[in-house]
Amino acid sequence: MKKRLLSFFAASAVCLFSVSMKAQTDVTSTYLSNAGFDESPNFLSTTTSSNLGSANGGANIQAVTGWTIGVFGDNSASSTFEYGYAGTLNASGDYGYIPSTGYDGTATGASLGLSAAWGASLTYYQDVTFTTGGKYQLEYTAYNSGPNATDNSLVGWVPASGNSVLSSRTSFPMGEWIVETIDFTVVDNTAGKIQVGISTPNSGSGSLGRIFIDYVKLTYLGIDKTDLNNKITEAEAVYGDGSGNEAAALRAVIDAATVIAADVNATMAQVLDAIDSLDAALFTYAIANASTSSPADVTSYIQNPSFEENQGDRQQTIPGWTKTSAANSEYCTRNDAGPLSGTFKTGNVYFQYWSSSKPDFSISQELTGLPKGYYTLKANAGGDEGTTGTFIYAGTQQVEVTTTGSEYTLDVTVIDGNLTIGFKSVSRSVNWAYADNFRLYYTGAIAETLLSVPSATVVLLEDAISTGANKYKFTVAGSNLTEDVTLSAPSGITLVPSTLTAEQANAGTEITATWDEATEISGQITATSGTVNSTGTLTVYAKAETLVPETNNITPNAYMNTLEGYAGWGHKSIVNVFEDANAAGCDGPQCMKIAGTSNSWPNGGSLDVNSITWTAGKKYIISFDLKPIDGSFVFGVNGAYPDPEASTTANKDFFIDNTTAPLNQWTPIKIEFIAGESAGSGSTFFNNDGDKGCDGLTCYFDNFQIYEDLAYVGISDDVLVDGEEVIAVKYYTTQGIEVLNPIVGEIYIVKKTYESQRTEVSKVIFK
Repeated sequence: MKKRLLSFFAASAVCLFSVSMKAQTDVTSTYLSNAGFDESPNFLSTTTSSNLGSANGGANIQAVTGWTIGVFGDNSASSTFEYGYAGTLNASGDYGYIPSTGYDGTATGASLGLSAAWGASLTYYQDVTFTTGGKYQLEYTAYNSGPNATDNSLVGWVPASGNSVLSSRTSFPMGEWIVETIDFTVVDNTAGKIQVGISTPNSGSGSLGRIFIDYVKLTYLGIDKTDLNNKITEAEAVYGDGSGNEAAALRAVIDAATVIAADVNATMAQVLDAIDSLDAALFTYAIANASTSSPADVTSYIQNPSFEENQGDRQQTIPGWTKTSAANSEYCTRNDAGPLSGTFKTGNVYFQYWSSSKPDFSISQELTGLPKGYYTLKANAGGDEGTTGTFIYAGTQQVEVTTTGSEYTLDVTVIDGNLTIGFKSVSRSVNWAYADNFRLYYTGAIAETLLSVPSATVVLLEDAISTGANKYKFTVAGSNLTEDVTLSAPSGITLVPSTLTAEQANAGTEITATWDEATEISGQITATSGTVNSTGTLTVYAKAETLVPETNNITPNAYMNTLEGYAGWGHKSIVNVFEDANAAGCDGPQCMKIAGTSNSWPNGGSLDVNSITWTAGKKYIISFDLKPIDGSFVFGVNGAYPDPEASTTANKDFFIDNTTAPLNQWTPIKIEFIAGESAGSGSTFFNNDGDKGCDGLTCYFDNFQIYEDLAYVGISDDVLVDGEEVIAVKYYTTQGIEVLNPIVGEIYIVKKTYESQRTEVSKVIFK
């Protein structure tokens, strides 16, 4: 199996009271120092009162004896305060005062105060190694001095490897002490961290609580077999009368686990292994007996299925999930009331994308190691009223989301053990889309004879030695095949292996397709087993890229086969020359396409290059290939002062009409300029902005470079130019300082003024 179903490591009970056990030993002093935060408090009760306010960069995150500072964000503050100290922690009105007494009602000792904001976390920890395996209990007390109770607790156990066991508390009552305990289980010689701290929603510190933590206590509870006994009871109930498929195998595992449960000398590692074995056997039994009426829940194959792994609000990185689309502050997980006031939200967190420009997006997860069979995927999803154009999908199957909130279901067959699931937008009609609570169920073994080649579009590129881009690996898989499998591919593609036995195909076998880097290809790889053909078609495209980028090119990707590194907005994408007929004729297999629905933000399209540093006096060349379909476009240069006749103007637009670039044909475009005296930080853009006179909506764009002309050096002389006499010449250093007596052989920026008052700026070697 892909995953070990170790429920003890994946989760642990969080409770408010101690668990009754045979052995309960206080081991706080064995593993922790300054657990009560009383050693060398940062602020004593006799210290002159002041406000320890929030600060950035860790300026007010105080060192605490025995504890190591973990994570923190800006707008944070933390320190230890002796009870009775009259100052405040990040004061906000009448809130933020230090508690006058501890949990026990006395004013003796100190506590750790924490204040954070804007989705940040703030933690302290101590490294520990538990030499004795078993169940442990971490206890602490907490007090919130206001103004509200929305902070989340991050107190818990963080192992060096494996899953953390942290508090699930999401609020702290104001003005009172609470006690919380977190139980976790380890085996002998397990290293990790005991952590205390908080995380915050996406709000300012003025509206969040100030949390004080004290009385950290660690108790050893012994070798706890409660969960093993409960798992045995569960397995016995599933086994029933022993009439199910694979019942004998389940019986054997139950009997072995029962022996461990009865062994007074069993170690915690043996107990956990027994639980692990029972989980695996129960999973195998559920798969063997699954049906549409009694499906096996295999949601465990999905990481973070309800987006709960990170409890912060507006989290851009979503564990387990891959996002594709332009960056957006609202392309994230949210921790708020949620869709339809929580009706279609599970837990605290859900996924959403809000944008008035409605870009396409996909959030997906590749599941591997799935048992071969039939599956049902379920998820909650919705959007603004009238939503269309968003889909829950699994493999090649999808279901459109058409309500403000519903549960959506689709069925899919898995042959090769792999399944991509997700939520996507394709020309959606509304601003807001959301999804939550993905669930996956196995509903039975495949009954028919099937053969599968992945349904995909693959672009093979040149340069195999450095990147291996001329190779593609995929899996051919079958079900119930009895005859050998023959693979075929277009000329120019070599398949290894090219034939499979029925057994190899039924087990799933990886195939490598290699392009010869010479033949232009638009074709398909197929598989056949007797009268059974592939259920999917792998389409392979290959075309040589002739562009040789300049060594000093500063665009993120000259070939335009990815938008990674580029900025901009609106409707732009990378398209395949073989799939989009209008892209034909570009260099290589891919190019960029702008497909606007208007000539303004956000419905047009713009490709931007940011963070360019222009150097005064240097000559720059901008080149690209352009195929406009229906109108004019513009290329803009910002921050370069590229117009010598208006040297105070930092920016310049180069309008590209259909005289310069005729419609429906590829045209090379070259823009050249010398950066002005004030050139510095800048950027470029290519778009269809109507405010700049553009009327085009759709175009194709390729081979994009911005680079300095390293061969450029002008030669100074005062001869006639086009019949005009030079009437004034001024020389400047490359730093823009005027030079009255230039030196032979030195490089200068020269400004010439002609009889017509036309000026010309160039870079020269003085002769």
